Amino acid sequence: MSMVIGIIAIAVAFIIFPMVLDATSGILSHTGDVMQIDSKTTGAAETTAPVVLDFDLYEADVANVASITSTLETDAPTADSYVEGTKTLTAGGLTVNSTRELATTYETESMDVYTGLGPIAKVAPLMVFIGLIAGGGFGLYTGIKASRGKRG
Repeated sequence: MSMVIGIIAIAVAFIIFPMVLDATSGILSHTGDVMQIDSKTTGAAETTAPVVLDFDLYEADVANVASITSTLETDAPTADSYVEGTKTLTAGGLTVNSTRELATTYETESMDVYTGLGPIAKVAPLMVFIGLIAGGGFGLYTGIKASRGKRG
């Protein structure tokens, strides 16, 4: 019986691990809650413009910029890079020699997370995964040990 429980625990670990990761990310961040509008002008040879964000970009990763839109139709704005220390996002894909309004929507760290919860929530998925794997492995070990003892 412990072998069956061990196998189930290991299967559950692999099934729920992605869900635990998504839930953790949801606890630690706000997606699309922060939008700011900035007026930017590009020069004769410039296709990028710096946008200083009001809040830190989640995980300092440009993948967490939900969207950048422009009032200038010839722009195709993209999030090119981010400097964490200054909270500066570089918006690329802009038309040269133009002025526009850029609306940037981005993901930030949750303001509702308690001070100590952030570090714990970041390692919690790994702890749950290791616990289920270890429990399943122990169940398999005791099941195999018990079945060998009955044969002799």
